[in-house]
Amino acid sequence: TPANPSIGFVGWNPFQFLHFRRVIRAAEGAVMVIEERRSAREPVDPTSLGLEGVPVLRLPRRRMREIDGAFDVIVCQTPFAGLEDIRRSRVAMLQYGYAKEAHNFGPWRSLGDLCLTFGEYASRKIEPFCPCVTTGNPRYEDWNSGAFRETSVAERSDLLDPEKPTVLYAPTWGGLSSEGRFLSEVDSLADQFNVIIKAHHNTRTASAPTRRGVVSCGTMDDIVGLLRLSNALVSDYSGAIFDAIHCRVPVVLLDNNGPDEPEVSRSDRFSLERIRRHELGSVVKPGENLARAVRAAVDCPQEQVRLAANLRDELFMDATGSTSRVLRALEDLAAGNFESNQAQTYIRNEMRAYFRCRNQFPLLRRLRSFWKRSNDGA
Repeated sequence: TPANPSIGFVGWNPFQFLHFRRVIRAAEGAVMVIEERRSAREPVDPTSLGLEGVPVLRLPRRRMREIDGAFDVIVCQTPFAGLEDIRRSRVAMLQYGYAKEAHNFGPWRSLGDLCLTFGEYASRKIEPFCPCVTTGNPRYEDWNSGAFRETSVAERSDLLDPEKPTVLYAPTWGGLSSEGRFLSEVDSLADQFNVIIKAHHNTRTASAPTRRGVVSCGTMDDIVGLLRLSNALVSDYSGAIFDAIHCRVPVVLLDNNGPDEPEVSRSDRFSLERIRRHELGSVVKPGENLARAVRAAVDCPQEQVRLAANLRDELFMDATGSTSRVLRALEDLAAGNFESNQAQTYIRNEMRAYFRCRNQFPLLRRLRSFWKRSNDGA
């Protein structure tokens, strides 16, 4: 019934289900739908994610269309295989970040029936493509919980020196990543700080720590939990920047002059991590003293937090009650209380055609290869 809709949460990596986790726990009868992808960096283990006992449906990409009609509402973070063919179920998209606006606020959003956003800024950006409800981010709801902090610290207490401040390094992936240029400098911070390196979920192989006092974390580790025990974040162009801003953790940004492919990185001149970079935190360019910038952020955190305060207010609503707001919006969606306007409908039709065409390319390549091999062997 609309008051108790069946909900399937779709994803293919641990990062996505960590993002959904609080809503999954609160949604009666929720099901995890795991899209099996060969490109997945790490398998999704519900128990390791704190989602033991939640029903799980695992499907290869070619069968993902079969979930159409199996649920009243399908919740996703980004497009999954067959999304363009979903007709009988309604699709809700839960915003997951603010970096790389060319992706986060792109026309693929039109394939959703509703987008749930962190704040009015995101709603304004996405509403040309999809109806929006501002709910806040459920992932932040535990931030002020004493139990959450105690758990975050206890999980790594044996790896961290309680006499040292803790610095979290969370680089982005691909050409914009600062790992190649700055990793040795990040490692050297261990002279003064505990250093946690959090690999991006799209990174094929995480950099292993090269010295004592540096802890390496992967996709199963919750970025919000890591921020909870950190005195500062060091990043480059990653969405982790905005997690830190919301959580009032001071930020140090690394300017990476490496190769930048906007069509791949999706970070462009409209993206906040570029256009409003100096509001996000202190900026360190290649050749400048990273340790000094981190020390300043750790010793005077209020200065960095104040720097980002206005942008924080623009981007986020209070996270308290976010989970309840998300669930109410999903119930309203199941009840048919949202309808796309004319422009959104036209854009959706075009995006469906685009996705279908794009999905034919691998098949055409395989057919061409088969034809070539057949002719070569003739």
